[in-house]
Amino acid sequence: NVLIALSGLKFSLEELVGRLSRMNVRSLSSDTIDRVVAIFPTEEELEMVKSYGGSVAALGKAERFLYELGKDAHIRSKISWIQFIKGFDTARSGVSRSLDTVKRAIESLLNSQGI
Repeated sequence: NVLIALSGLKFSLEELVGRLSRMNVRSLSSDTIDRVVAIFPTEEELEMVKSYGGSVAALGKAERFLYELGKDAHIRSKISWIQFIKGFDTARSGVSRSLDTVKRAIESLLNSQGI
């Protein structure tokens, strides 16, 4: 359910869509992106919501979120890009820690009196 998946956000659904559309990577956590990916509508669902001709105010919160997503033709690509960047940052941090460990081990060996 869309509302359950997004219930823990510290900002409105409209603000979330804005952050996704602007690709504001720093303001979106990996958890938030994962939640959005998990509930992202199919093309058919997006088309259904985009073709809605009534008042947006009459839509429920979840439908309004999907409606706002549908306004950006490239939102799926943007979310994929944000997800890649978030994953890259996590992987880079892990590699950096490992490299620091190797560097300290090499320095210790070089400074060792026994070698």
